[in-house]
Amino acid sequence: MQRILLTRPATAQRTMIDTWLDSYIMRAHPLLGRPGAVCPYVTAARRHGVVRVRAATDTPTGDLVPRDRQHTSSAQARTWLHAVLRTAVDDFEHHQWPPHARQLHCLIVLLQGLAPDHWGELDRVHGEVKADVMRRGLMISRFHPRCPATAVHNTSFAVNRSPAPLIVIRRMARDDHLFADDDQQLGAYQRHFPDTGRRGTPSNCAAAHPQTL
Repeated sequence: MQRILLTRPATAQRTMIDTWLDSYIMRAHPLLGRPGAVCPYVTAARRHGVVRVRAATDTPTGDLVPRDRQHTSSAQARTWLHAVLRTAVDDFEHHQWPPHARQLHCLIVLLQGLAPDHWGELDRVHGEVKADVMRRGLMISRFHPRCPATAVHNTSFAVNRSPAPLIVIRRMARDDHLFADDDQQLGAYQRHFPDTGRRGTPSNCAAAHPQTL
């Protein structure tokens, strides 16, 4: 099995993510179709200091992956992504989170080895693992510069855009049936909230959730 390391991102990478959070995710957007920040959940998590940021790498140093060492085929990218997402979910579950604001714990993982040609594989792998992640009581979202996922209240707005490919993992909330894209995912949700379960407008975007908090 491919070994994935989740390391502290380089200073430039962390600055990029913080800038994206501050200038986009935590702000209102005219195309969102509702008032409030793009993601109220992350806004609250940042306020409580429970956002953990890591970079996925195959190297122990966490350095940027040179272009000639990036995954060169779709099959390699898919294998790597499955390993990263599996590692990230395990990291979320086993990390020693602060005891406060438990519902707001949030893990962001930068996918620094994923070349632009394979950003679409992130969309596909995300869809393949989402139900399993939901069965564990978590939600997982993917972001990249060409992500096609749209906002719940405006399906013409591609809301899951970020300056680099990354994933976000958080704990499941009661309203997350809105993000069940099929019956398998809805069934995974109902394991944790059996008294709720009507599927709303399908979406792959946790950040588009209108009532995350």
